[in-house]
Amino acid sequence: MCNTKTTWLLVPLIFMAGCNPATEPDPNGQQDTHTERFDDARIQDPQADEWLSYGRDYSEQRFVSSDQINKANIADLGLAYSVDLGTKLGNIATPLVVNGLLIFPTNWNVVYAIDARTGEQRWRFDPQVPRRYTRVMGAAASRGVAVYGDSVFIATMDGRLIAVDVETGEQRWETNTFDGGNCNLPDALPACFISGAPRAARGKVFIGFGGADLNARGYVSAYDAETGELAWRFFTVPNDPSKPEHPEMKLASDTWSEGWWKRGIGGGGTVWDSIVYDQAFDQVIIGTGNAGGVYPRAIRSPGGGDNLFLASIIALDVETGSMNWYYQAIPGEQWDYTAAQPLILADLEFDNEPRKVVMQAPKNGFFYVLDREDGTLLGAEKFAEVTWAESIDEATGRPIETPQSDYSEEPKWIYPATLGAGNWQPPAYNPETNLVYIPSREAGFLFGMSKDIGPDKPFEVKHGMIHSGLELKKFEVLVAEAGPPPIAPQGLLKAYDPVAGEVVWRTPMEHIWNGGALTTAGDLVFTGDAMGKFRAYDALTGEELWSFDTYTSIASSPISYELDGTQYVALLTGSGMLMNQLGFSGPTAIYRYGNGGELLVFKLDGKARLEQPEIVDRSLPEPPERIGTAADVADGSDLYHTYCFSCHGGAVRSSAIMPDLRKMTLERHEIFDQIVLEGVLEPLGMARFDDVLTPAQTKQIHAYIIDRAQQDYALGAGDEYEYRGGM
Repeated sequence: MCNTKTTWLLVPLIFMAGCNPATEPDPNGQQDTHTERFDDARIQDPQADEWLSYGRDYSEQRFVSSDQINKANIADLGLAYSVDLGTKLGNIATPLVVNGLLIFPTNWNVVYAIDARTGEQRWRFDPQVPRRYTRVMGAAASRGVAVYGDSVFIATMDGRLIAVDVETGEQRWETNTFDGGNCNLPDALPACFISGAPRAARGKVFIGFGGADLNARGYVSAYDAETGELAWRFFTVPNDPSKPEHPEMKLASDTWSEGWWKRGIGGGGTVWDSIVYDQAFDQVIIGTGNAGGVYPRAIRSPGGGDNLFLASIIALDVETGSMNWYYQAIPGEQWDYTAAQPLILADLEFDNEPRKVVMQAPKNGFFYVLDREDGTLLGAEKFAEVTWAESIDEATGRPIETPQSDYSEEPKWIYPATLGAGNWQPPAYNPETNLVYIPSREAGFLFGMSKDIGPDKPFEVKHGMIHSGLELKKFEVLVAEAGPPPIAPQGLLKAYDPVAGEVVWRTPMEHIWNGGALTTAGDLVFTGDAMGKFRAYDALTGEELWSFDTYTSIASSPISYELDGTQYVALLTGSGMLMNQLGFSGPTAIYRYGNGGELLVFKLDGKARLEQPEIVDRSLPEPPERIGTAADVADGSDLYHTYCFSCHGGAVRSSAIMPDLRKMTLERHEIFDQIVLEGVLEPLGMARFDDVLTPAQTKQIHAYIIDRAQQDYALGAGDEYEYRGGM
């Protein structure tokens, strides 16, 4: 079998902790010194050979008017070239196309500029992100970069915003964006990280961050694109009401219970994903997410309250950062139904009147359409299975909650799961079909409020650990008691009519966690999936028209561009977390072949091929003898589900990305404390935990892992996964 992929990176990036934070130029010495500046008009209306913002332009519709590739000839689409990125932790970014270069981040925010015609490397920039940040974001992945003027802007996991030259990758400036809330702590791992793509407009670069689960307090910042100086910052939840940073914090304080901020709960409301520039009203529109530090409102804000600005869409003046309007999708949010999902700008007609709208398909299962001028709600209908609310009240914009939504007294299956009906995988809007194509899922979660913390109990801050306030440590026991989910989980690609407020078609997918969407004037919708298939669908009917096996799972979003009269389609492969760990039975591509990472570029009559990797051996080796007592194993289970679960999976089952700890070699068992407490594998992404764990506790965790390995080995078990409620 012929293999024509370009392999220019021979050492996987995960092993490159010691390389210098510098740009590596084109190995062939072919540098184009011409620099073209990209201003607002150019980004608002890109040429066919450009993809200049995360969603292509300021509207973030992920639509291209090229129709060279269409329904009539899609069968002729083939691989033009591939580039082996050497990554193992997943690629979730949307590439930009700038001056004939494909520019994108991979693991640890290492950014590449690749010749979009040939696949040859032009430059590479490594910002040297500390590997300990797997403690706060196990996949070490980024969704994208921004371009403005003649710079590319990189937002790193550890909170830096960096400007590099678009043609050479040489660094121009760097600034720390973690300068508020509890992001800067000298004696602990910060509760903040950046996984989202920055946006740039009007001479500024906008960036938020994630970490509400980790006890962070949210905000979004604007920086001068030329100098990196802070222009303004908008906090999304209040702190001490006597010291508001800006007037909107007084409005928010009135919706939280008295003294909540003294309890060590960050507040959440982080702007971890969607930021769009609305040129029509010269405003930045953001989505906020993650319930405030802990999910249950009774713990977070005793006595209730709407808890502004959690789960809200907010419009901010681009020059000052002051608020123009807001819409809170879920007052008193307590299911992790964030409103941080991608926002799409469009011109639609409602009641025979043209409206400039912003649209969103968030976690909570309702599709929102708002007027961009004043935030008026124009539509909010269900696009997925929803049991937490009956509907959205048209007059007030507030959800009408159901009795099923309340899990304060007993665990309940609630739909959607915290994974959401929609998530960060971007939908695409086609202005010719007037449909939004949504990567979606039907999945529930067994919500149950933790008894370990509460309004009258101390809230212990463990930075770098999830603080959901849910019964995660007892999750498997609760599921066994409650029974299976009432509706089987399923992933779907859906076409939604935002004016009629209805799903037009839905196409089932084999897994619940898949990639984002691209739509074209050729009446096509492209998306990748967990099974490793990159697929094209009929935009009008949802019929599958074409597929390509990439041999690794896909969570990123495809793009399309034209160069020299040829239309290309490109995407990154290799998924992040949440594959088998939070999925259900069935071998995903990374389960079968491992989590490789490549840039794949397609064109009509492309002739390149990919070699099929060998299938990974998932059988369990014979484990060592048990250690510790039964009490140690029980305590170790609690500790494991507190500190290890989010990366290594429930019941010590791997996500197929992070190692399955039942399969540790005898050599790894012998150095278990050195791994967990001393960080001997930190260069590979396994952070040290000596700030939160003692040697006695690591022994208990080790005892639990060995006990589970012994149990499963005796049963002859391998990696048989069951759906256990997702998240």
